[in-house]
Formats: sequence, structure tokens, C-alpha cells
Amino acid sequence: MLDLLHIMRVSRAREGLLAVALVLTLIAGAALAACGGGEEPEARSLRTPTTPTTPETVLPPNAPECTEATLGAPRADAAELAEDCDTLLAIQTVLAGTGELDWRADTAITSWDGVVVAG
Repeated sequence: MLDLLHIMRVSRAREGLLAVALVLTLIAGAALAACGGGEEPEARSLRTPTTPTTPETVLPPNAPECTEATLGAPRADAAELAEDCDTLLAIQTVLAGTGELDWRADTAITSWDGVVVAG
């Protein structure tokens, strides 16, 4: 009789371990699927790559434009800086909130409070 009880206890313990192993396997499979690790390498390489897109900045009409004096160079030579400068001037009131910013088209952008020009 003792042998039968011992076998039943071992059997129940094994069932419990099998249940735990099954749950862990399911969790591991879900984690792999979530990160794309469960796919075959060929399937991953056939997916169309996506590239992030930057939304176009639409400036309000009659927004002030930065001048050569603001940029410290002709607009054609500083095209990226000119675009950033124009955008900052256009959204200046939103960024300032209830405060004031000393950003003006006739002042060098390098002297504007809170603006650092690098590169």
C-alpha cells in the first residue's frame, strides 16, 4: 500500500511540474513572437522595411523669415539653419507661453536666448 501512495504522490508532483513547464513554454513562445524572434530568417528578410517619416512643417502665412543678418550667412549657404530659424520665429509665441523670447529676424540667431547653433 505504501508503494502505491508513493507512486501517486510522485505522479501528482510530475503533473505539477509538467503544468509549470507548459506555462513557461507558452510565456517564452509569446515573448519570442512579440519580438519577432519566432520567424524564420527568410521571412524576416522578405518583409518590406519601413522608414520613419518626418512630418512636413507648415508655417503660418506671413511668418517672419530669417535674414542674412540673422543667419550670419546667405540663406543659400545656410539652408538647413534658415529653415530651422524660420520655424522658430513662426512658433515663437507658442514656445514663449506667458514669457517673452528675444528672437527677432534682425538679430543673430546665435544670440537668441535658449538657442544653440552647432555644426
